[in-house]
Amino acid sequence: MTKSRILTTILLLTIFILGLIAGVFLGSSRFVRFFRHRRPREERILQFIIRRYERKLNLTSEQKNRLITILKKHRAEINHLARKVQPEFEKIRKQTNSEIKNILNEEQKKIFEKMQNEFFRPGGKFARVRPEGPLAGPEPPLPPAPDSPER
Repeated sequence: MTKSRILTTILLLTIFILGLIAGVFLGSSRFVRFFRHRRPREERILQFIIRRYERKLNLTSEQKNRLITILKKHRAEINHLARKVQPEFEKIRKQTNSEIKNILNEEQKKIFEKMQNEFFRPGGKFARVRPEGPLAGPEPPLPPAPDSPER
């Protein structure tokens, strides 16, 4: 075989292998999932709530359609309120974290910081909807404080 024929064969094999790798990557569920979740966050939240209610409540198609109408009707109000209370929420969250750090040793503080960074980063757990959804109703009452007379 001539040198040019060997180079041509190697080039064709390389192109074939690269095409195979690209095909596997583009067909993989990870790639598809990545682009499927590029919908606006608000739309993902709405879909999450609808799927959860539909699954947990065993909604009929008519109930599901009415649920969608209700959620879309009140979406602007909910978003407005969320934006309005966000600064106060952040202030309380930071104060709470500060108080928690005061009871931790140095090693625990490092772990706590890492947990907070993972939890509150964009795309982290807090960036997602609570499992119950924002329209799920009131939170359960907190247990009484340790020094509370209710104990």
